[in-house]
Amino acid sequence: MEHVLRRFREKNLKTAHIPESVPIRITENGWSTGKHPFTGEDRSYEHQAKVLEAVIRTVYALRQELNITHYELFGLRDADSSVHDLFHQFGIMRDDYTPKPAFYTFQRLYRSWVFDEEESMNEQGDVSSCSFCCFRNSFRRIYPYLYVTFT
Repeated sequence: MEHVLRRFREKNLKTAHIPESVPIRITENGWSTGKHPFTGEDRSYEHQAKVLEAVIRTVYALRQELNITHYELFGLRDADSSVHDLFHQFGIMRDDYTPKPAFYTFQRLYRSWVFDEEESMNEQGDVSSCSFCCFRNSFRRIYPYLYVTFT
């Protein structure tokens, strides 16, 4: 992930004569769960949480150096959780809004950055208690995406 972001900023944008002062907005990022229809690979809920954590931590760590101002997670909930196909399961919640492990990862990461400390989250906790105020700036929850604005 870090290599992709650095190459984009340092090579691709430079080649297009786009200055470093122009911010990067990462949009429609995510990792789906379910079975890949062509390879049969099964993408577990647990693996989605690990990938999401690695991506968000990398983006957050590089946000100032690479002038990354926004991160957009695709999406809040699955299109149809009953279809065991990765194209229907991009959400960090199932289609009935019950959380997947990635939801708690997302919640824990943002809470830790808001309050400057890691918090252990109870995976049986109340979904409505999730804090969507992130990175010391505004955060908007707009279905089906999750937007973050960095400062």
